[in-house]
Amino acid sequence: MAFKDKLLILELGLIRSNANANMYYKDKKIIIILLYVNDLLLTRGDKKNIKQVQKMLIEKNEMTNLGLTRFHLGVEFEYFFIGIWLHQQTYIRKIFNMYAMNNCMSTKIPMDICAQFHKKMGI
Repeated sequence: MAFKDKLLILELGLIRSNANANMYYKDKKIIIILLYVNDLLLTRGDKKNIKQVQKMLIEKNEMTNLGLTRFHLGVEFEYFFIGIWLHQQTYIRKIFNMYAMNNCMSTKIPMDICAQFHKKMGI
């Protein structure tokens, strides 16, 4: 999918975000579009309005609806009845493997909370 015309987003009544130049939203209808190179992530609060936006985007741009996002820019998406869980578990595992830490033991407090360090200790 190559997104050719950002003006189409404005035609849809979406507003460009001040926080991110590649994010557009529609205030009351809660439709958010995020652009990244040639990827577009579309989310909504209202199913009816999202279908209208999708139809227009597909008609005017050579786009394909790939369905629910599972992985985007290193972030994984998991869908549950109560909401969406975003995480980077795969990325973290990759980093652990890279540094041979895949079998390390985790702990809530990684060191003795009473430990005291001094310059004389050479640390």
